[in-house]
Amino acid sequence: MLGVLCSCFSQQPKVDPCTDSYLIQEALIEKVNGIYYRQRNRMDGVPFYRNEVGVVLFRYQMASGSAFWYLSSQSDDFYRSEGDYYRVKSESVPSHLADWSCSHSPDGRGPAPVISLIGTDPGPDPCSKSSLSADMLPLTGGDEIAIDISVSLLSGSPLGTVPVYPSSTGLQVKFVLRPFLQERRYVTKLIYGEQVFDDLQTVKGLQLEPDASLQAIVQEADCIVRDAGAPEVNGSYIRQDELMVGAPCYVNEHGTLLFRYCFTRSHSHYWYFSKASGELQKSENDYFRVKTEELKPPATGWVSASCLAGRDPSPTVMCF
Repeated sequence: MLGVLCSCFSQQPKVDPCTDSYLIQEALIEKVNGIYYRQRNRMDGVPFYRNEVGVVLFRYQMASGSAFWYLSSQSDDFYRSEGDYYRVKSESVPSHLADWSCSHSPDGRGPAPVISLIGTDPGPDPCSKSSLSADMLPLTGGDEIAIDISVSLLSGSPLGTVPVYPSSTGLQVKFVLRPFLQERRYVTKLIYGEQVFDDLQTVKGLQLEPDASLQAIVQEADCIVRDAGAPEVNGSYIRQDELMVGAPCYVNEHGTLLFRYCFTRSHSHYWYFSKASGELQKSENDYFRVKTEELKPPATGWVSASCLAGRDPSPTVMCF
């Protein structure tokens, strides 16, 4: 990318705290697709977002004054176009963006992505029931008419009625159900008849009709993790049956492990956040760790030092 980074614009995009993450679909470059989580810091004076494989959604101003939003794996060297997949000229917030192009993006290939606004932050919900509306489920394109669907628990108890669009995804429906649940509880699965409503599946794809009914499988979290710079660390953690070094281990909805570990030589004990798919002895799979003799994960003190997959800021942990 040519140009210089501008620290701010005269008018910054407003981002609704209820819906501060984005879902990107349909890009030919598979790593571009996925959920983009809002980061704590800012780029170009506005929020930026990162998905689980490190692709960044951010705004950038050229020397000419033109503003572009980029999807790129290159977020450090703004003078280079290598690593750019798609871009669109706009000063607007990402949810209003269309007409993405791989023009001037050497690593991009069509078709271009489709972006929609969602909310997946597992922290305290700033949205009250009174603010729940169809506006929280933005369209992925064109004018669509919202329909109401009712959701109940497996026990048959009603959970709530929510508005959805044909382009709304299972993940978005889970999100708008959050105000109906206590903080520790979250929807792990939605069922329509004998079908599972997958996170990336749409209402249209599931063939949901007006006044349709869904069943929600709800689970209670044992730990809630927030604020981590590595988004796959955040979320709701469920205690597993097995013990590691005399303490319980936990796993979240992204498959990230939270566990206790003891070094053989020093006999030092640490708690780790690590990728479940990797070898626990290798630091390239670790996000954060904290040295402690406690048998329960501590709330603070986590660091990314010696953890090659970690990105600051460090997480905050609440266990119940």
